[in-house]
Amino acid sequence: MLCKKSTFDACKSTYLPTSTTAQPTQEQINNYLNCVWTCFEDNTLEWVPGSQRVQYQDDDCSYVTTTEMEKVGQDNHIWRFTPIPDTNQITLGGEGVCTWDSVDQFSNAKVEQEFIESFGDSNVCDAGPDQHGPKSWHVIDQVYVPPNLQPGEYLVSWRWDSYMADQLWTGCADVEIVAASTANSDSSSSHEEEEGILQQQDCPSPPVPLPVPSPVAPPSQPSEPTTASPVISTTDPPTKAPTSTGGAVCTDMELPGNWGANGLYTCDTYYNHGGMAYCAHAVLDESCCFCGGGMISSVIATESPSSSPISEESSAPSTSPSESSSASCDSYVDKSACMAVNGCSWRRRSEVCGDAPLNSECQQWDQQRNRCKNKGCKWMSGSKKCKGFWG
Repeated sequence: MLCKKSTFDACKSTYLPTSTTAQPTQEQINNYLNCVWTCFEDNTLEWVPGSQRVQYQDDDCSYVTTTEMEKVGQDNHIWRFTPIPDTNQITLGGEGVCTWDSVDQFSNAKVEQEFIESFGDSNVCDAGPDQHGPKSWHVIDQVYVPPNLQPGEYLVSWRWDSYMADQLWTGCADVEIVAASTANSDSSSSHEEEEGILQQQDCPSPPVPLPVPSPVAPPSQPSEPTTASPVISTTDPPTKAPTSTGGAVCTDMELPGNWGANGLYTCDTYYNHGGMAYCAHAVLDESCCFCGGGMISSVIATESPSSSPISEESSAPSTSPSESSSASCDSYVDKSACMAVNGCSWRRRSEVCGDAPLNSECQQWDQQRNRCKNKGCKWMSGSKKCKGFWG
């Protein structure tokens, strides 16, 4: 949460005594705290999808990326869990997931070995040597700065709620928000150094597969001859998220709370704004077709008879007959294309498309969000059930 420093100072001068020797009344204290809290709540920051990682000591290049586990709190604010559960937190039936269920990828072999020494291997849930006090590890998240925020001095505040202990921790820091042109200036070396942790410019990155064009259905045959072939742009971003192919239709669900703002925002809004990165949020992952969520229904296509008879005396057909596509699921390299094909589903951890498991198989991963999605099943965040995408 952010509060402009001038507003914060005004709360103090307005509601508390100016004399250092005068003691404030309880009413003055309550009015002051209410003023400050309102200032912070007016600028609640949103998490950056896919930004969470657990860093080893102060080595910016040694970290493990994790899948964020989130929950909706008061006024639809999104809270994030720490990816490292306390000792026996899950084993004793508490909320959260096992340590390795949050792990996505290690930046190098060294940090993976350190992680195993601290928390055990993938067979250990929440009983690692450093589970209760992981002093060598830092949980790092990123938040968006609202683009309409005025430059200036601010206070940033955050809050930790302990899970196993009846404790609540808060913290704050002074920050300065500068205009984008100033932040991107080549002369701003100090700003670039501060951004170094986020940019990871000097860290070797794991190999990333090159993007491959996803299968595209051939355009329909025009009823009248044309003199020029249509031109299809390959650079302009789509304005509508993919919703159907392969004899099935996916319908986006209405987004709840602040995500939908009573119909102001839809899945298409987030698809055009940030694309697949927003699928890290459980609400969008479950509600939006481009994330593999939404409501799937089958359709039966019927062909209407041609209105114009075909002449038997034509010397040659105007176009070659199109061939039906029978591509297997593993031929799709793009998640949105994979999830729109009847019988296919996306494996999150391996990032491949495969045959979709059935409900009977997916049900064994109820209450296990990451394993459910890693196996190509659909996670229902409300009921915490694991289901098959296609029945």
